[in-house]
Amino acid sequence: MHPAIADRRRTVKFAAVTEQTEQPTATERADRQMAVADGQTRGLLELPAVLERIAHFASFSAARAEVRALRPVAAREMVSARLELTAQGRQFLEVSPSFTVGGARDVRDRAERAARGARLDPTDLLDVHDHLRATRLAVAAVARQAAEVPALWSVVEAASDPPDLEGRISAAIDEEAEVRDEASAELARLRRMLARARGRLTRLLERLIQQVSADVLRERLVTERRRRLTVPVRRERQRDFPGVVHDVSASGATVFMEPLAAIEAGNEIRSLEVAERREVERILLELSAAVGAERKTLNAAVQALAELDRTLAAARYATATEAVAPAVSDDTSFDLQAARHPLLEKPVPIDVHLDGAQARALVITGANTGGKTVALKTVGLLHLMAACGLHVPAKPGSWVAVFERVVADIGDAQSIEHSLSTFASHVRNLRAMVETAGPGALALADEIGAGTDPDEGAALGQAVIAVLLERGATVVATTHHPALKAFAASHPATRNASVEFDHATLRPTYRLRLGIPGSSNALDIADRLGLETAIVDDARARMSKGALDLERAIIDAQNERAAAERERTASAQARSAAERSRREFDEQIDELERDRDTLLRDARREARELLRDARQALQEARRAARTGRPGDRRAARASFGATEQRLAPGALPPNQPTERGPLEVRVGDEVEADGFTGRAVVLGITEQSVEVAIGSARATFDRARLQRVFPASPRPPRRRPRASGGGGMQEIDIRGMRADEAADAAERSLDEALRQGAATLRIIHGKGTGALRAVVAEALSGHASVRRHAPAPLNEGGDGVTVATLRS
Repeated sequence: MHPAIADRRRTVKFAAVTEQTEQPTATERADRQMAVADGQTRGLLELPAVLERIAHFASFSAARAEVRALRPVAAREMVSARLELTAQGRQFLEVSPSFTVGGARDVRDRAERAARGARLDPTDLLDVHDHLRATRLAVAAVARQAAEVPALWSVVEAASDPPDLEGRISAAIDEEAEVRDEASAELARLRRMLARARGRLTRLLERLIQQVSADVLRERLVTERRRRLTVPVRRERQRDFPGVVHDVSASGATVFMEPLAAIEAGNEIRSLEVAERREVERILLELSAAVGAERKTLNAAVQALAELDRTLAAARYATATEAVAPAVSDDTSFDLQAARHPLLEKPVPIDVHLDGAQARALVITGANTGGKTVALKTVGLLHLMAACGLHVPAKPGSWVAVFERVVADIGDAQSIEHSLSTFASHVRNLRAMVETAGPGALALADEIGAGTDPDEGAALGQAVIAVLLERGATVVATTHHPALKAFAASHPATRNASVEFDHATLRPTYRLRLGIPGSSNALDIADRLGLETAIVDDARARMSKGALDLERAIIDAQNERAAAERERTASAQARSAAERSRREFDEQIDELERDRDTLLRDARREARELLRDARQALQEARRAARTGRPGDRRAARASFGATEQRLAPGALPPNQPTERGPLEVRVGDEVEADGFTGRAVVLGITEQSVEVAIGSARATFDRARLQRVFPASPRPPRRRPRASGGGGMQEIDIRGMRADEAADAAERSLDEALRQGAATLRIIHGKGTGALRAVVAEALSGHASVRRHAPAPLNEGGDGVTVATLRS
């Protein structure tokens, strides 16, 4: 738990929590809210069906009730807060996708009964325990993300843990809802006594039945009847067995009798059982009283977990339907991009936009079964969902309006019982729509003006839309009336829209087109469905010239719009293909660069491995050369030096080209030649050749094979070995050298000392890290002319000097 949260929870007094006022139930809160949409409108727009789907994502019964009781609200701040809460629920689940409150129980009724003095059963107490545990785990889980999801944390923050109640119930009730022996010391004592008494009685009965004749007993066993231990006796031999009958078998052939000798022991057991039941009753009453005392706290915890689970159910549904959190507009404008009806399996996305400042009414026309009603329902349903705090199935960037009232007239509500025709039911709904309309209202009218004479129906539809606009409402209506298309085109606050129809296939595409009216295409559809061609042609001939001209104009406009749309689509596809090609090209370049880097890394690694192996081989050659003749040793040193120089890491730095100069050379220049890799130092120059030093070896090459090189960086001056002495002792100073240079210098000094007949060689290498001392020791240990070697005395340098005694 976050430290700040833990500190805050510790400072909250337990009494303050228990003194909170009762939280209203989901239904009570729903009834108290302003009715943005009444039950009929919510049903027509299918909001209950959406809520039922969300309820399936909840794991807690109280949460499912909360989901079903969700109602849209009319306050923009509250809608925004609800949408943000759902967004934080999704954010929480991204971190904790498997989290549930599955252990939660709605224990409000049990807490209420306990508060009135009722005794709760062990199963009731176990439910209370499980709910307390679920509450504790849920609070801890949300607290871990409290800084990231503060709104979600505020939901469960008040759910406090009653002190020790969960632990007390757990200590008294086991997982099988049985009272534990450890629930009290008295109960443990009584149950021990009971066990011993039953054991004594069982052993007594087993001895008795062994003493009774086999033809008296049905079986030689002990069985319990009516809470007494008995033995089965044949009915006809009942008089031969002294005892009390407690039960009879179903056939009546067997009586279950308690022997007289066991009655006193049985009475003792009954007394202990009564005492045990009284102790269990006392324990249950005590725990029930503790639960009743925490009634308000438990109710608050149930409510908090229900709201948490409801929020997470909405979040899971939003993720499953690929919904987004829409922005909330400041007026009645809305823009639903790629909006989908959440109850359709494969909905066609539609774009619906109304700018409240310029247009507040949308008249949708087009073919039957073309999607007009679905488009109207989508607009209404998504606004109700957003007002409930639910994310909507649309494209990011969509925004919704917050309406104070949503009214709808959808479908055929004719009723024989109430003497209502189709037209009469529509008129009744339109009357209610007009009466409740005002600023901030959304009116949805499907097939407005239908069910009566077309001219009169169209006129009525125009009048209703006009008065709704006058009263400040936002209107979405569907129709087939041509007059309403003309009205939408001429009225400044109304816009046309249509569902698209493919004239090539004579099938609807279900896409919504804004700004252009649609044709009903009734005759084309009748022709496609097989009506006689002569009838269809006759119907076209009977149409008025104005109607035909309007239909042709609409079709031409739709065809032009479709052609423009195809061009835009083709251009977009071309741009997309070009962008895709550019991305693929960039990816190929990136891949080539990655491959190049990989190859370089591999090459460098292999070069280091080869260098390591070569150095190891050369070291072995050097050790072999030390034990050979002086000429062999000099040849081995020369070979080692040349190879070491060729393999030196600085000879050809990776990715750094060598800058080459003219063929003229001077003493001291570093050169490269066509026969070896690496650099050599020029020692002498003749007209035809050049003498160079390669490590400790010397070589002469034809000048034509040499090239002058500029060193990448000048090397710092190194201390040259200092040799001194003669006769009985030689001395050399190799401090500051590299390991290979020190080894060569030590061997040269050793050869020189032997040549001069010296008996002792002092090698000054310093203490430092001990690396040079180890090199010197290795060089001297395998040499045939070294009798022994050891550090110098302390007053002559100690570990910083190695003294070698030589053979004469």
